[in-house]
Amino acid sequence: MSPPKLEGIALRISQDLGLSSPKFVGKGAFKETFAVVDSTGRLQALKIIDASKQNLKRTEREIEALRRCDCEGICRLFAHGTWKDNSGTVHEYYLEEFLGGGTLTDRLKGGKLSIGRVRVYGRDLAVAIDHLKGHDLVHRDIKPDNIMFREGEDRPVLVDLGLVRDLSISSITESWIVTGPGTPYFASPEQLNNEKRLISWKSDQFSLGIVLSICLLGRHPYDTGGLQPAEIVQAVAERKDVPIYFKVDAAEAGLPALARMVEGWPIRRYQHPEEMIRVFVTSE
Repeated sequence: MSPPKLEGIALRISQDLGLSSPKFVGKGAFKETFAVVDSTGRLQALKIIDASKQNLKRTEREIEALRRCDCEGICRLFAHGTWKDNSGTVHEYYLEEFLGGGTLTDRLKGGKLSIGRVRVYGRDLAVAIDHLKGHDLVHRDIKPDNIMFREGEDRPVLVDLGLVRDLSISSITESWIVTGPGTPYFASPEQLNNEKRLISWKSDQFSLGIVLSICLLGRHPYDTGGLQPAEIVQAVAERKDVPIYFKVDAAEAGLPALARMVEGWPIRRYQHPEEMIRVFVTSE
């Protein structure tokens, strides 16, 4: 883990807010996370946006999205604000619930998961996607690193809405950009091709299908064997047919629905969140 860059700023913000001294937890592309405790003894995650990399519009949309959400499967926001250092640089920060159970990436280090666990994870995450849809929101970055767990629990929680798309307002992604926001290996074709008119909750459905395929089968649905990640991403971007062998393996493993979730065109995926949720509760 690389050393913190914003540790001094985290300390000053914590002091101003009456929080305990921050403990560095980790960092992503645009923010660093510190563990803090408030005056009631509640453990929280203090997240500070790197001012040299922050996109204020995206940060504002992430905060607004978190404020609107009220779902067990989505990380809870407690507070947010800004802090100006001696140079006049403004740093955006926010406080979220601290998820001490680690990430799905951590849990996959032990290998594939059982069909029972995959069904539970799939159901809970599908409910979270449905909740986002109800607020005209698309996460656009569902991947194992962005799925965490509360301490002592085995129920997944979506985190990091830094790339959230609010369908009720105009997009801030330039139309001329070849590839839209997202992590390519887990992104839908419409994201990879920056087809903004096709972005919807079905884009999150596609990403969830990839995540659950890796959980259950240990591989990406479009990996036909020996392919490099870039080749897999290209196959998705070109909307190649879902490999037959994957359909067979998914069915034999007990979740044939995965093949439909990762279809190239949104019209061929589940059209209503309730349908998607149902497949994780009862066998097709």
